[in-house]
Amino acid sequence: MGYSFSRQFIKNVFSGPFKIILNAIIVFFSYRYFLNTFGSEKYSVWLLLAIIIDLSRMGNLGVSDVLINYIAEARQKDDNKNLCFYFSTSLSIVSFFLICTGVILWSIRDFIPVFLNVTSAYIPLFNELYLNVIILSFLIVLLEILLVVLYGLGRADLANYYQAIGVFAGTLLSILFIYLGFDIFGLFTGNLIGTIGVIVISLRNIYNQLGYFPFRLTSVKLSTAKDIIQNSIYMFTVSIINLLFLPVGKILVSKYIGTVEVVCFDLTFKIGFQIRSFFDIALKALAAEVSSIKNDYQKLKYVFTKIYKYLFLIAVPIYMVTLIFSKEILTFWLSNLYFPLINESFRIIQSAFAINLFAVPVYYFFLGNGSFKILLGGYMVQSAVAFGLALIYFIVLNGNFYTTYLYICFTSMVLAAIYLGIMFTRDIQKVKF
Repeated sequence: MGYSFSRQFIKNVFSGPFKIILNAIIVFFSYRYFLNTFGSEKYSVWLLLAIIIDLSRMGNLGVSDVLINYIAEARQKDDNKNLCFYFSTSLSIVSFFLICTGVILWSIRDFIPVFLNVTSAYIPLFNELYLNVIILSFLIVLLEILLVVLYGLGRADLANYYQAIGVFAGTLLSILFIYLGFDIFGLFTGNLIGTIGVIVISLRNIYNQLGYFPFRLTSVKLSTAKDIIQNSIYMFTVSIINLLFLPVGKILVSKYIGTVEVVCFDLTFKIGFQIRSFFDIALKALAAEVSSIKNDYQKLKYVFTKIYKYLFLIAVPIYMVTLIFSKEILTFWLSNLYFPLINESFRIIQSAFAINLFAVPVYYFFLGNGSFKILLGGYMVQSAVAFGLALIYFIVLNGNFYTTYLYICFTSMVLAAIYLGIMFTRDIQKVKF
């Protein structure tokens, strides 16, 4: 027996590509503009400051990942009382730990630029922006919680549209403020206004969807908090482990190779995420869908057959084209800013993204199924391999070749995909029998 996707699910899926196309256009024009305006070393200051945002996300405690499940289940049962409990308690937990994270980050403000190996000439600029970026990071985490609520309410389409428009507006404003003489502070100001704008729109839409705003102090319950933390602890551990991959990767590249390579590293992964996210974001709606069919083998088989057919027919050709014509694409994009190392690193990481993409449906299967231990295992494989081999290469072997580190990242991403595939095969057999 086949399984019919709901109309809203289809709208949710197709809103993903819109968001990614718009984000890709933004990256295509803005990255070149920022590099050309600031130069590699100065722009690397902003990229290293972005690590503060990653550190602040630890204050999320993994709550946003499990909140999708809670909100989706409460919505299906039309249980407004528990929906308020989950949202109010989650927001309170995240707010408390964000404040704690902010205090810690501020207390080590003098150590951070030295640890990140910021070029000495730009340390004063780094310090000027430091507190501003901490505030921005808090707002970004708050926005993520609100967008998760929209996902849980079955309106992933609105979440994707709002976020895309916010990034687009934030980038345009950043360019405007830079043009008006704000220099690199224009990046902060534009992103701040864009983030606040999406927060306001998201709050209004959540109210419109429910007919009320789900945050109430009286709905903050200790028992609910314990339940949320118990389930989110796995995803919180994931966020900590995940720091050992991309954020720590930037630190290692800056510390042992150079700041120019930090820009190259960030650019390579940013392009990789943009291309993969074209498919990834479309599949995010799968988490809510799986929660309602997780015990029905035939429906699961139908859904995943359709999804993998979509990936093979659309994703594989796109990846082949980008890999074959990568030099031409990058040269056309970056023009005089292009240098061969960008293409070499792009090919390595893009190949890893192509392989890793086929584990994305499996990832959302486990997320919708509440199998957080397995997701934790996948992140542990990726980060442990990347961080462990990097330490051996940089510290024990005194290595300093950028491409070698990229191959380490490639290996870790592929092994993580293989691990999730093995776990999925095991679990789907349990459902079948």
